[in-house]
Amino acid sequence: MFADALQKVAQFTRPIYTIRRKYQSTEVIPSTSTLFFVNEDGYALTAKHVVQGLIAADHLQKNYMAFKETKRNNTEGRPLHEIEEEFKINPDRLVQIANTFVNCVDVFKELTFIVHPHHDLALIKFTGFNKIHCPSFPRFMRDETRVRQGDYLCRAGYPFPDFRNYRYNAELDKLEWTGPAESAPLFPIDGMVTRFLLKKAPQNELYGIEMSTPGMLGHSGAPLFNHRGTICGMHFATIGAHMGLDVINKQVYVQDNKRMVSNYPFMYLGQCIHGGIIKKFLKDNNVRFYEEQAPPTHFTFNAPQSSPKALS
Repeated sequence: MFADALQKVAQFTRPIYTIRRKYQSTEVIPSTSTLFFVNEDGYALTAKHVVQGLIAADHLQKNYMAFKETKRNNTEGRPLHEIEEEFKINPDRLVQIANTFVNCVDVFKELTFIVHPHHDLALIKFTGFNKIHCPSFPRFMRDETRVRQGDYLCRAGYPFPDFRNYRYNAELDKLEWTGPAESAPLFPIDGMVTRFLLKKAPQNELYGIEMSTPGMLGHSGAPLFNHRGTICGMHFATIGAHMGLDVINKQVYVQDNKRMVSNYPFMYLGQCIHGGIIKKFLKDNNVRFYEEQAPPTHFTFNAPQSSPKALS
């Protein structure tokens, strides 16, 4: 159902690869997120919390460098734990984050971030590139009110951190990319529109679309689209709704042995920013985007000129 649409969406949807490290650890923790380009000017959409993570990477790096400099120049003999407390560093805290944008542009000099004041939505602007690696750009739904409860839609992003082009350089005490990363295949998740999300204050604003299926961690920033590949929204979160079908201390057989088990099931539902919110955000920031051609509102049936002959 979404095979043709997925081919369209794949032309402008890209992964962000992230690696992280905790203090006093050599283990590198990989993760992913998603963005999709809007136009030839280098504007891309993603979730606000994704952008906040990109900004935090620079702050963490500067804080860790300042910590190491203070520790190196500790001529007063201050205890290490005092310096760690000063810079809020401990074994449970991240000290380094590195990000790379896969198959987005050839080069770039600067990234600019524009975050929505109220919703989990943001723009990334690539500046200083020569070529953008997108053969086409998305078409947004012209009349987003056509998305209805019960519609079947799809999201596509990059939830699995399968890349391996990284390492921890112990000699330099830093995270490193070891080479260019190959873009992973898009991972689509279909689902039904279950409910619409309303923000009560300051007014009842329809801002989101709830889906009957969850998105995974790396799906943040993934486009939500219909069977034609038209953009209806963007995935930003998954919630757990307690189903109330609890099982408490029930005896069951597990591998031929009786066990007492309990289960408190949740239904996991995806949440997407509504296309109307996205389009207004783009307009407010003077970002050019494209809309679908007006869909047909009716179909004409041409009746035959003469009645068919009876078969004998």
